[in-house]
Amino acid sequence: MIVLGLSVSTFFRLAFVSTVTFRGWVASRIAKVAAIARIKGLSPEVVVYSNGWDAVYFLSGRKVMRTPDKVDKMNMRENQIYLQEIDSVKQALADKRAVVVWFNNFPDRWFQPSAQDLQADLPLQLIARETDGVIFR
Repeated sequence: MIVLGLSVSTFFRLAFVSTVTFRGWVASRIAKVAAIARIKGLSPEVVVYSNGWDAVYFLSGRKVMRTPDKVDKMNMRENQIYLQEIDSVKQALADKRAVVVWFNNFPDRWFQPSAQDLQADLPLQLIARETDGVIFR
């Protein structure tokens, strides 16, 4: 029993250290993304929509809105309110109070629209093209 307890304890300790190390590595890699520096320079009134909402918030401290999900990942069906949600983004863009930041680095976000989907669904103007993604107004 003691051996098992030590093994489980060791496993969780190693898993925690590995997770923290991996997150730190990812954060340091993303922090170097030019898009994050541009986001930090935006007026606080500008709403940022992004497929990397969590990374942008973590690295910039800004409130970030998720780009609307194209697929409801709970039932694997098309998001029935996608067009309504896109209309909200469209209005914010028309009022010149929003930007859309789309990162290439999130293959696990398959339920989010692609950059091409966003360009087809929204009247986007390219602000910047970085190696890791694009920023639209």
